[in-house]
Amino acid sequence: MTLGATDGLRAHRRDWIGLTVLALPAAAAITARGTLAGAAVVTGELPGPVGASVLAAGRSAFTAGMHGVGYTAAGLLLVAAAVCPALLRQQLVHPEM
Repeated sequence: MTLGATDGLRAHRRDWIGLTVLALPAAAAITARGTLAGAAVVTGELPGPVGASVLAAGRSAFTAGMHGVGYTAAGLLLVAAAVCPALLRQQLVHPEM
């Protein structure tokens, strides 16, 4: 379930960034798509509203990605919390000498 959600967030990120960087030169678009820092660098080189739009898209994509990572980590922790007691119970019932 969490992996599917992460894939969906990646697709959302591509769509959101793609809408904004259509009007950018190729090198600037690649830089803006790569990282949030890249989007911030490109923002400084663009006129006001376009730069603000690129930075807003980068922030949104970063936040969506972090949500996906958080949900995935929470899911893994829940699985670990369910499995660990069962494994520990086996060791207590059958201790090795």
